[in-house]
Amino acid sequence: MNSKLWIVALDVYKKTIKSPSFIIMILAPIILLILGYMGMEFFTKASSAQKIGIYSQQTQVVQAVKQFKNDDYKFKQVNSIKQAQTEIKNDKLDYYLVLDVKQDKINATLYGEESPGNTLKNSLTQSLTMLQSSLRARSLNLTSQQVASLSEPVIVQNQMIRYDDNGQVKASKDNSGTRFAIGYAACIIAFIIIMTYAQIIAQEIASEKGMRIMEVILSSVKAQTHFYGKLLGVLLSAITQFAILLVLYGGFYLVKRDTLEQLNLNFNFSGFTPGFLGLVIAYVFIGCLLYSVLAALCGSLVNRSEDTAKAIVPVTYLSLIGYLVGLVLGANKPDNILVQICGYVPFLSSFVEPIRLANGVVSPVENICSLGLSIITLIVLTIFSAKMYKSNVLIYNQKGVWAALKDSIALMKNEK
Repeated sequence: MNSKLWIVALDVYKKTIKSPSFIIMILAPIILLILGYMGMEFFTKASSAQKIGIYSQQTQVVQAVKQFKNDDYKFKQVNSIKQAQTEIKNDKLDYYLVLDVKQDKINATLYGEESPGNTLKNSLTQSLTMLQSSLRARSLNLTSQQVASLSEPVIVQNQMIRYDDNGQVKASKDNSGTRFAIGYAACIIAFIIIMTYAQIIAQEIASEKGMRIMEVILSSVKAQTHFYGKLLGVLLSAITQFAILLVLYGGFYLVKRDTLEQLNLNFNFSGFTPGFLGLVIAYVFIGCLLYSVLAALCGSLVNRSEDTAKAIVPVTYLSLIGYLVGLVLGANKPDNILVQICGYVPFLSSFVEPIRLANGVVSPVENICSLGLSIITLIVLTIFSAKMYKSNVLIYNQKGVWAALKDSIALMKNEK
């Protein structure tokens, strides 16, 4: 039995890892990571390369503006508007700024062939506002220290508090923005992985049934062995994908270690321990198995591989409900009562619980209960699906999935 199980599993595994969908799942995160890094580098360099000509009839204003230092732009004094236009035409300037001061009020107009981005416009506005404040302060005989004290902003710092086992309060840096991003990403990744593997296993079973070779296969292999072999093959494929992504992440960490450490300082990834990552992977992994078993059961009910999309409609709807609950409610209000309830529903917890974990609103007891319910459901559903598998794959009903399900249940009862 074990040898036949592994023969089926390895056959599914080889076909899966060679399929275009598996290769896309491996390449997509890498491509996104590379594009994100290149985009960040490109915009950083692009923003520092902005050259702005500055013209004003008030020479002292030009000299004051030229003192501003900013990574988004560099100023160059021009003697006339015509000169500025000529230099833009010759790609020596990106924009030119015309300033006019009347009664301590600065009127500024920025000209260019393209509309400036919000970052450049906001940065210029802030700098010129500071200059305007200093001009007005001078007319009011205020010192630079007095002006600075009037314009000094109030800084609001966020601190998260937690209670330890002794009831003592412990404060830590607020990382709500990072938690939101991690939860959001976990929900999206779970949806993509679950739907992909559900489609793979349903297509695998439906294609064999459509070729009318199931009778031959089941004459040499037990139905349950064949079913478990299919699931094991998909499981090995999922493990391979996670392993490849971990290796690639490790390689990227070694090459761009400074960038990732700087990212950790800026976004505060403290609290995202191996235990947290292990639980997130566990929820996604168990969810992948749950939906794969359900998809295998649905795929065995159709007569042709072309009908696979119709067969896995229950899988699609269930995953979509979990995805929307996690993405819309969970990411914005993880302690919502509906989100808490969905955290205990096996087919929905794979999307909801990673978000609740990222936001720190799940206790260890809730984790145990949620994972326990999912594992129990997985075992029961797998045993039930394996028992129905032999009946399902031998029934060719033209009336649809539900009619095939009724016939397979009747046949299973008669076999008893």
